[in-house]
Amino acid sequence: MTSFILKLKERFSPKEPKLAVVFDAAGFTILQDRKPKVCADWSSVREIFAYKDDLWSYDEICIGFRFNDAGEYYWVGESCVGYREFIENLKEKFPEIRTDWFSKVAFPAFDRNRTTLWGSPQPQTQK
Repeated sequence: MTSFILKLKERFSPKEPKLAVVFDAAGFTILQDRKPKVCADWSSVREIFAYKDDLWSYDEICIGFRFNDAGEYYWVGESCVGYREFIENLKEKFPEIRTDWFSKVAFPAFDRNRTTLWGSPQPQTQK
């Protein structure tokens, strides 16, 4: 009976693409199902920030990278393969990165808590 329920769950659960992050001295690449989705150079980063996504029953901490003033960014989340190694590498690439960021982003739970880790925050547009 249990295996029947597991098979049903597996069959009807939405398949989320597997994300991974790889990096080298020049930059990083975000892979989706083993195919490059985003390639970025470290030298083009204007801001690194952390935030949380509320995924209903839990939060996922994400690291965002802004490359322009238009507000577009790429992100790497805790669920990405290679996340921990990537975070450690950031300290080497950006020695001035904040070290106290995790608790500011993690608490309180289920709030976005966007925090700049390195660089200048995105300029606000005036209306």
